[in-house]
Amino acid sequence: MDCEAINHKSVAAVVSTYLQRIDIRANLELLRRRLPPTAEMFFAGGAIRNLVIEMIHGGAPPTYDIDLFIGGVAGDEPLIDRLSGLDVRPTELGGWRWHPPESALAYDFCLLPNFIIIAKYRLAPTLANLLSSIDLTVNAVIYDIFSKKLYENRCINSIEQRIIDFNTRRLASQLLIVYRILLIHHKIGFRLSEQIFAFLKLQNNLETINALKPLLINKQGKAKTRAILAEYDRICRFHSYTDYLRT
Repeated sequence: MDCEAINHKSVAAVVSTYLQRIDIRANLELLRRRLPPTAEMFFAGGAIRNLVIEMIHGGAPPTYDIDLFIGGVAGDEPLIDRLSGLDVRPTELGGWRWHPPESALAYDFCLLPNFIIIAKYRLAPTLANLLSSIDLTVNAVIYDIFSKKLYENRCINSIEQRIIDFNTRRLASQLLIVYRILLIHHKIGFRLSEQIFAFLKLQNNLETINALKPLLINKQGKAKTRAILAEYDRICRFHSYTDYLRT
């Protein structure tokens, strides 16, 4: 597809087709039937990012999970009770993971009021606030599964330009955003923006590294941790952003 033809409408069409895969469609329908009638279902995160990368650049990292946010419900909605009988497990950040039998994909979902940024900054649990709270531009894209509408903030442009930049300054924690930047940079290989370059250099200290290393090992394994930390060290050795861009 010509880059000039890639816009909200074309991305929405590709995402809609992706969600119509028989395995994905059946699992989403099962989830939908368990939700209260007021619920909204927003598809976000790396799976959409990878679809856009594939559209623009012809190849993308593999997708292992689908990230969903459930809106239109209160933060104390007993969702886990509604999902009784499914192998749903809590995640560290207050959501759940469901990996259906024989499915290639896991489903990570969170009640929108409990999304870590929405809760920390006491934001109204709306789609607009969700979009403005996603950490990085390459991930700042949301598809409303029920209305079939796509919303993004500089995501398509960032992917066209192969650059990772901040989408928000609302951070869950300094450590978590360092982890997220380095992991996504490792996955997609895009260059860092000047703001992110400066941020990573500022965070490059013994305390951060000592906290980051076990987090990476726990989540990504030792081999990937070595590669990610080696790249972090390489980035921080550049004296200036101009020097970094020359490589």
